[in-house]
Amino acid sequence: MSAQTNQLLKRRLGRTELLVTSLSLGGARIGSDHVTDDEAIEAVHRAITLGINYLDTSPLYGESERRVGLALADGWREKIYLATKTGTHPKWRGDYSASGTRRSVENSLRLLGTDYLDVCLVHDFSNTFYLSTEKQRLS
Repeated sequence: MSAQTNQLLKRRLGRTELLVTSLSLGGARIGSDHVTDDEAIEAVHRAITLGINYLDTSPLYGESERRVGLALADGWREKIYLATKTGTHPKWRGDYSASGTRRSVENSLRLLGTDYLDVCLVHDFSNTFYLSTEKQRLS
């Protein structure tokens, strides 16, 4: 039996120039207490080997960013588009200020073992935050 390779369809991500596979890897589960570092690394490597080129994680996903960082060492980082989120860190949840965003992104970069992100999503942003900020601005 011969090995058949099926390439995953790629699509433009929003208005960016990033061409990401229509199937991506979410990092929530690999941050779980029920998953070991080795299992997480194996899952990330397997996804990339199978052709997935977009990985999404978050500070909220437990050990996910650290484990993704371990998996992306030794040249694996260059094989994917990497996304994380701001506003979701358990210690600074909902802090969308410039300093809070900078702190969150810098922490994510450190844990992920990279010096750049392809995508950083502002996550769980609520109208409550916007309205309170707007009210302060108008006062």
